Amino acid sequence: MAALLAHDWEQIGPDITADTPIMLPGYRPVPGVGIAFPEQDTEPQPITGNLTITDATAAASWMYLIDLARPDTLLLFADTGRWTPTGRLDMSVCRDAVAATG
Repeated sequence: MAALLAHDWEQIGPDITADTPIMLPGYRPVPGVGIAFPEQDTEPQPITGNLTITDATAAASWMYLIDLARPDTLLLFADTGRWTPTGRLDMSVCRDAVAATG
């Protein structure tokens, strides 16, 4: 969970490696977590809100939330007029896996 909270993200995925191509200069792959925004592009405070209230003035149209019952799982919500769960992302996929070639 600490790795997720350490950056703002352009993309999240447990399959990200140090060699994952980046889209724009300054973006940084964080292996096993995602592609982090450049430090200068991030806000000093995270955007906060209330899932029961949709704010039409908010810039966010989707968000990831950490599932506190399963910290290795992110919940994806989209603003469809209200915050609607649209998916789950298992961040433990391929963690600590070793592939043997023969």
